[in-house]
Amino acid sequence: MAQDPLPSTQKRMLELLASSGRLEIRELARMLGVKPATVRKYALELEKMGLVRRVAGWVEITEEGSRSLGATREAQPGEPGQPPTPLYLVGPQGPILLRVNSLRQLAAAIVYGLASPEDIAFMLRSGLLQAWLSRSGAPAALVEELDRLSAEPPERLGGELTRLLSPYL
Repeated sequence: MAQDPLPSTQKRMLELLASSGRLEIRELARMLGVKPATVRKYALELEKMGLVRRVAGWVEITEEGSRSLGATREAQPGEPGQPPTPLYLVGPQGPILLRVNSLRQLAAAIVYGLASPEDIAFMLRSGLLQAWLSRSGAPAALVEELDRLSAEPPERLGGELTRLLSPYL
């Protein structure tokens, strides 16, 4: 049975969820540039289609949601044979106008203060940084270390993150 194409904002919502697994409704609203009520409405519609699941203020993509993207999308950066997936930094106040294409660029953004400690903490705690590293082919041990690091206070994150990234540069 053919399914109607999703509106662009709902499709973008699925793509964001596919890259991180699950996100808070407020995060999705900031990333999409819409109100949380709009995200809740879209999440309900997508949930009825079996593409997402809503859980206590979070939205997560289902297997069906992932398959629906895979069936209609072209090869994406970071997939075999494609260039690396860029990381667009996001902070508690919304998107940061900074795109990172490699671990080296991420380390430079941290060392030179292009991303604040609060922004890095936000990216770690929301799982966005770990999801990007996983998609970019970073070692699983590095991703696990970042999960541990997410509990650190923001002012310690820059140094700790730089220390963790240095063997991979």
